[in-house]
Formats: sequence, structure tokens, C-alpha cells
Amino acid sequence: MGLTDTVYVQLVHMWDGFDVYKLLRLVIVVGGYMLIRTLVQRDLAKRQLKRQLEQDKLRKEGAPATEPAMESAKGPAAASSSSSELSQFGWGNKTRVRVKQQQELLASAIDKLREGQFDSQRDDDIADLLED
Repeated sequence: MGLTDTVYVQLVHMWDGFDVYKLLRLVIVVGGYMLIRTLVQRDLAKRQLKRQLEQDKLRKEGAPATEPAMESAKGPAAASSSSSELSQFGWGNKTRVRVKQQQELLASAIDKLREGQFDSQRDDDIADLLED
């Protein structure tokens, strides 16, 4: 008797004591567990997301005055998307648009900073030449 024969015999004997009622009971228990588990996971995820949004609101209220100016510079689409993040969880089209807007805003801010640094260096060079 090989390993495969032993496994086959064990599988066949496992189902010997099962009748239709025991099988139906097993299906109901496993199905109920899977259903309740998914419902509980969804509820916990919603609660966690709501708690996170409340914490973000509290942080924004206590933040310095420079943050609202940055938020208004993003535009109305980004401001409305940040207020309804509950419906924008994940990488949907609205989230992709919002991320692209944030990347463009960041790139423009970096360009402005670089221009400001180079302009100040050019002014210093010109000032040195004017003094001589």
C-alpha cells in the first residue's frame, strides 16, 4: 500500500459518517462564517476610514495659516475631492486626476523655487560688477 492508496482510503472513510443533514450543516456554518466575516471587515474598514478623516480634519483645523492657501491654489476640483475622500478610496479616475494635479502643483512650486534661487544669484553677480 503506497502513499496515494492511504490518502485515498482516508478520504473515502472521512465521508462515511456524513449524511445529507451533516453536509448541509457544514455548508451553512462555513457559508455563514464567510458572509459574516466580509460584513464585519467592511464595517471595520468604514469605521477606520471615518476615524482617519476626523483626525485629518482636526489636524487641518489646528494647522498654520499656510495650508489653506495651498489648498485654494490646488483648484476647486482638488478641494472638493479632499472633502469627500470617503468615496475616493483607492485608485479610481478621480483619485488619479487629483494625484496628477498635486504632481503638477509640486512641479510648479519646485520650478518657482529654482527660478528664485537663480535670480538671486544673478542679482548678486550683477551687484558685484556694479560695485567695481
